[in-house]
Amino acid sequence: MILEIVNEKNKEYVSSRECHWMKKLESMFFQKGWNIDTYDRYKRRRNTYRPKQRNLIKYEFISPTGEIVKGENLEEFAKKAGGFSENFNKLHHGKIHSYMGYKSTNPEFHRKYKTHKLVSPTGKIVEFNNICEFSRQNNLCFSNVSSVLLGKTAHVEGWHLENPLPKHLKAIKNYQFKYVESPDGVFYKFRSIRKFYLKFLLSPNLICKLISGKKKKLNGWTLTDKIESAIEI
Repeated sequence: MILEIVNEKNKEYVSSRECHWMKKLESMFFQKGWNIDTYDRYKRRRNTYRPKQRNLIKYEFISPTGEIVKGENLEEFAKKAGGFSENFNKLHHGKIHSYMGYKSTNPEFHRKYKTHKLVSPTGKIVEFNNICEFSRQNNLCFSNVSSVLLGKTAHVEGWHLENPLPKHLKAIKNYQFKYVESPDGVFYKFRSIRKFYLKFLLSPNLICKLISGKKKKLNGWTLTDKIESAIEI
């Protein structure tokens, strides 16, 4: 339906009347209309991203070397740094955490890492913020470490949560050192059954029966108590 007839040729007056009806009918909400946004907000949003406006922004960043860089022309700074002015503008307003190693001087715009805790196979509690770096330092799989932190799996190579879930306690206990005596009289200790039977080319069923106590001795291999001089596999 026709809401209003405007005879004025002034574009600003026409746009103001259009904006008036948008606000009154709330046509910028998809439940009530098809307008993307009101005209005055659209015009303001376009002006903020014009290069001329970006040139006037006073920026202040922390460089990759830790020095504070200040200036008034963001466009020229982006050209010298070899990046895009749009991304530096987002960094200035806190829409992104960092760009090309540069960070905002406002600490609220910095990325906040969550502190994680895991217990090592030796029983030591280790705190870390970066899961990728922790996995790389300890030769672990990133996805497996994430699964342990989310409580989906019990442990990864003996690393487990400080307060594991009840359903995971049995799996963590089974990962403790097992001590066996070889047919030659040499004592070995191992955590991973897979590593043990691959090293000596044994049957996995044989090792599982030996550890579970179903068989006391199989093919010369015997399950023993804790021995300090045992060779770790």
